Amino acid sequence: MTRNTAKSDQAVWEDMRRLFTDAEIVEISMACAMFNMINRLNDSFWTELEPEEYTAAKPVKGRTVEDIEAYAGRFAATGEAERARQRPVAATQSTR
Repeated sequence: MTRNTAKSDQAVWEDMRRLFTDAEIVEISMACAMFNMINRLNDSFWTELEPEEYTAAKPVKGRTVEDIEAYAGRFAATGEAERARQRPVAATQSTR
């Protein structure tokens, strides 16, 4: 989204449509827009995002990559269930 590759690469857009519902594409787009804005503001204001005291504390100390991936992986089933509920609506809308 940041580089607007979907506009110039139809395969990217088709992958988005295949993998996500219309609502998810809007959510992804809005999240990208928000973070792009925040990054521009932080860059302009020279914001220090993670002071040395924070990074020295190692906030995920004791957690492995596997721990973090296992936690994040729990959300995949919820997302798939939501997509399954929305796909029939999206398919109906695209034939109009």
